[in-house]
Amino acid sequence: MINEDESGAITVLNPVTGKVFVINDVGRRVLELSDGNRSLEQIIVAVCEEFAQADPDLVRRDVQDFVAGCLAAQLLQA
Repeated sequence: MINEDESGAITVLNPVTGKVFVINDVGRRVLELSDGNRSLEQIIVAVCEEFAQADPDLVRRDVQDFVAGCLAAQLLQA
């Protein structure tokens, strides 16, 4: 579950482990796009389009690393 508090901090709660993770706007968008219908490549392309000012190679690396971290933290399932 993605939450944003009054200060603008974005957090994600893992209901299984009870751990809370703080993420940024891009991380939030990646989680929103991770709906089981899009491939990792489609998510990367969408993030590149939405955050057009970002370097595409950096976006690719960051999204791949973020998704790997989310999988390890059980925030996403493969």
